Amino acid sequence: MENYEKSINEIDNIRSRIVIDTFKAGFVRDKLHVYESLINILLKSGKKSLDIKERVFNIIERAKARAFLESIGESQFNIRKKLTSDLRKREIEITDKISSIMRRLSNSSLTGAKRKQIQEEYHRAENEYMLLISKMRTEIPEVANMILPEPCHLLQVQRHLLDEKTAIIEYFLGEKQSYLFIIEDKGSYLYLLPSRNEIRKSIKGFIKELADPPKGMYRGFLAGKRLFRELLLPIDEVLSDSIEHLIIVPDGFLHFLPFETLISGLDSQASSSTFLIEKYEVSYAPSCSSLLFLKEKRVKVEHPKSLLAIGNPTYSLGKKVDSELKTSSLILKEIYENHGFDFSPLPFSEREIKKIAKFFPKKNRDIYLGQQAKEEVIKLATLKDYKIIHFACHSLLDEKFPFRSSLVLTIDDNSGEDGFLLVREIYNLRLTADMIVLSACQTGRGKLENIEGVLGLPRIFFYCGAGSVVSSLWKINDKSTTKFMTFFYKFISEGNCRSKALRLAKIKMLKTKYAHPFYWASFVLYGDSSPPEK
Repeated sequence: MENYEKSINEIDNIRSRIVIDTFKAGFVRDKLHVYESLINILLKSGKKSLDIKERVFNIIERAKARAFLESIGESQFNIRKKLTSDLRKREIEITDKISSIMRRLSNSSLTGAKRKQIQEEYHRAENEYMLLISKMRTEIPEVANMILPEPCHLLQVQRHLLDEKTAIIEYFLGEKQSYLFIIEDKGSYLYLLPSRNEIRKSIKGFIKELADPPKGMYRGFLAGKRLFRELLLPIDEVLSDSIEHLIIVPDGFLHFLPFETLISGLDSQASSSTFLIEKYEVSYAPSCSSLLFLKEKRVKVEHPKSLLAIGNPTYSLGKKVDSELKTSSLILKEIYENHGFDFSPLPFSEREIKKIAKFFPKKNRDIYLGQQAKEEVIKLATLKDYKIIHFACHSLLDEKFPFRSSLVLTIDDNSGEDGFLLVREIYNLRLTADMIVLSACQTGRGKLENIEGVLGLPRIFFYCGAGSVVSSLWKINDKSTTKFMTFFYKFISEGNCRSKALRLAKIKMLKTKYAHPFYWASFVLYGDSSPPEK
């Protein structure tokens, strides 16, 4: 036990000296067994005291989403304001180098071997950029010497995150067995679950049933009941009747499971099926420690504007093949189209924006549609002015290289930007929004790292200053999403907290022709779900 604790201390020590989020996550990728082994020793000690349970919880929190916790701690400093002229110049040089490599990649006559060579060069340039970001952070004394946030203890969670209406459901998936914590403000419970691989096999088919466009009636009721028994059964026995809101802290492949679709009850029949969302509000968090940090460090802000919304970008480019624009927008568009990405218009996203805009006074909202939905809007706007920022557009997901993921805004011949708001560009934004809504396909997905969680867009927006993020777990339907978002914002406008508004919108969808979970279960809320400020 003593040696495993020393190992965890050393892992913490090394990771804290790595300054790039994705590199931190990569470092701990193969170290899950250290935490799992220590937990197993504690539980096998034969002691069932509260102290053992608290120690197990703290070990789990020391393992989970630590790179994310440390990164949002570092984000309290505006690094870019303190950069030297040499570092700024170097950043421009590497960015231009990446653009040059992309121009060469757009050549359709490249041989397979040559294309692979250039792609490797592209990857090296990206790593060069990441190392530059690392240097930027280490050369700023405030960042280099900052005290990073510590993982929380069970008592802190109960005192500062919970009340009589809220409970936390936290998972830790291990190689041999997994663990489920159920935490209320006045009590906590620890249960053993099957191994990580067994759980993944159990939920894989169910997620596919949810995410595939429906061809008829929903067929997942029995699987939803089975998974409830496997993953959540104790809540029927131990949760207080006063509980209304569940905060889910998933692990591993559970990040891609919308728990709202699980069905409570011991009855194995599909009849009389009630989704979890019909009983509870549901929100998610990477870890208890990160949720507590976000809540405690969040400064109350008086936002001059209520809403910034961008929707229905245009994806049409002219034939100016000799223009400088050929080196940016058109090249990126051609590359992604060659990889099968569909740049089809999203006409219902414009309707979505217009409908949700009606819930906000004209003077308090800024709306950009079609040709106006440009990347420049985001880069030039004073984003700290907005309470809610809403994107209704295409998104590009690169699970292998998370920094290549992007939100796709207007791509045309009359823009100074390429239209692809890349992750590395989002990192440079600063905002104070209570909520970011990513009404685009698969914005809740990304590269899944053991222990650390999903490296995706929501994580980046938390780094930028968001209080909560609504994102999607699979490819969404343009038309049904318009209806869903209209319901959601209606309930927000009535003064409901974010988790309750999301629950009410999903229940409303169950009463429409879009009752199949494909149409509503994709949207999940990560982060703070506090009631709106009066």
